[in-house]
Amino acid sequence: MQITNRQTVKGEIELTVSLTPLELSADLEWAASKLSEKLKVPGFRPGHVPYEVIKQQAGEMVIWEEAVEHYLPKVITKIVADEKIDFWGQPKVAPEKLAPGNEVILKITFIQVPEVTVGNFNNIKIETKPVVVEDAEVDKVIEDIRGMRAEEKPVERPAALNDLAIIDFEVKLGNVPVEGGSGKDYPLVLGSSQMVPGFEEAVIGLSKGESKEFQLKFPEEYASELLKGKMTNTTITLKELKERILPVITDDWAKTVGAENLADLKEKIKDNLKQEVGNKQSQDQELSLLRQAVAACQFGEIADGMVEEEIHRMMHEFEHDVESRGLKFADYLLSIKKTETELEKDFHDKALDRVKTSLLLRALARQEKIEANAEEIQAETDKILGYYQNDEKIAGSIKSPEYQHYLGTVIKNQKVITFLKEQVIKK
Repeated sequence: MQITNRQTVKGEIELTVSLTPLELSADLEWAASKLSEKLKVPGFRPGHVPYEVIKQQAGEMVIWEEAVEHYLPKVITKIVADEKIDFWGQPKVAPEKLAPGNEVILKITFIQVPEVTVGNFNNIKIETKPVVVEDAEVDKVIEDIRGMRAEEKPVERPAALNDLAIIDFEVKLGNVPVEGGSGKDYPLVLGSSQMVPGFEEAVIGLSKGESKEFQLKFPEEYASELLKGKMTNTTITLKELKERILPVITDDWAKTVGAENLADLKEKIKDNLKQEVGNKQSQDQELSLLRQAVAACQFGEIADGMVEEEIHRMMHEFEHDVESRGLKFADYLLSIKKTETELEKDFHDKALDRVKTSLLLRALARQEKIEANAEEIQAETDKILGYYQNDEKIAGSIKSPEYQHYLGTVIKNQKVITFLKEQVIKK
């Protein structure tokens, strides 16, 4: 292997690499053997077809392409070691010359990890507040539990607050039905604030079999961009109506939900709420801590490819989120009057912040010699595998080298964040 050209452009290292046929000889034999397992050639068993026959059947170029791809990991490992390249993500490989029997020339591009100058974290301010849960919050949970255990009795009267209404509904923008904006035999507790303001109020007063068509305005802060602040034409039909009879709150009732008595139930609920509040506070602290830590550092030239990679990841996450809410991503883009390219530009600054955060965590891990050891990775692997005991395909993916590397990175990053917290958060 010979590097015939090396240049650095905008944080990317471009190498032109030449490989001789002799270097590829073992991989050519491997590629031919691999291809012979798939070919059905009369007179030969799969996996035992001679090289020359494979060349005639599949074409010599296919063998060479397979061989080069197989040899690439060794090439990249040697380049990284010899050239001492600290790179980000996966190198890009483009063949410049690939012809059977001749020298192979490849262009391999690495995104270079920029230098990170870790700043002074003494000025970072993260205060830990006492976790407080009010009695009213506990009472609300108890009411929610009562609601889940309510007795339901069919009634023939107009719908009233706290009833369970079984409805059909359809929401339209103009005359066009909104995707995901309809329901059949939908159970709705009136007064639960489950739907947007005005929806449940429209059901109150309806009798079984009655319908109502009305205009419903969605809140300005609604999750769906398609419906945010929009006036819709909504139709509701009441199919069934049930009166909900809530259980009386007593010590005996508390026993039915797993507590010794009412006081014990309230204490258990308060402990759970404290844990939830504490977890939320911890997440908020981490975000604030990382924002301030990044601001205190200096970064070398960050390659465009690093930010573009993060933008693509964010776009994928966002598209999945939109579609999980019953919207087509293309329709969402139409509703906000933007193209994918324009949306990607909107994500640029946030993507850059994410990249800087990753670079900081990486730099601190090296500086403080923080690693994820084999025992930690195995423990996390066993924990995840516990959720997929009967799915061999997912289990195989979890055990793959790529996912194991990902788990190691996650564990290492969390250890770095813990280190940062210990340095700056006041107890």
